[in-house]
Amino acid sequence: LTDEIAQLMRSAQESFLLFKIRNEIEIAPLENAIDAQRQALELIENDHPKRSELLDDLNRLLRSRFLHEVSRFDHAQLERLNVLLERIGDLSSMDRVARIQEVARIGVSFWSRYKSSGELQDLEDAHILFKYLLPTAPEDLHPSCLTCLDYLAISLNSRFLRLDRLKDQEDAITIERIALDLTPSGYP
Repeated sequence: LTDEIAQLMRSAQESFLLFKIRNEIEIAPLENAIDAQRQALELIENDHPKRSELLDDLNRLLRSRFLHEVSRFDHAQLERLNVLLERIGDLSSMDRVARIQEVARIGVSFWSRYKSSGELQDLEDAHILFKYLLPTAPEDLHPSCLTCLDYLAISLNSRFLRLDRLKDQEDAITIERIALDLTPSGYP
């Protein structure tokens, strides 16, 4: 590798770490990591043995950006999430897996009620809960949350069918692809 490519790779890693250290709130370090990774890819030869590693790293960074964007809440959604979590009650005594499963179970209940009643608020509540379970980095995804990705995609697709927002369908497809890529081989 040339010094320039190695420096770009280090810059991408450092920027991504900064993004993680800042609790994934500030997106600029992630954007810097993506830019540095893309520049390194432009400079490396197509047959270089490190090229596939660079492509994998760029893919991971792009997934992190997508998950970061999809998992953000607008003000109204954040208020509704707080109401829903208050209704659910104290989950602090549960371990992470039990919390994920409990919130997902309640989200599925809202989605099922939406399917029966057609009440859009139930669909929105299910969507908010599934989104709440979504980590902002693929490597933070707990295996039990793979189902949550599927539920989130289903809620997005339902919202697309109801409101005809193409972005919902595009996000659902991307989430399904991420879930498929993150599913360990042999996972049921």
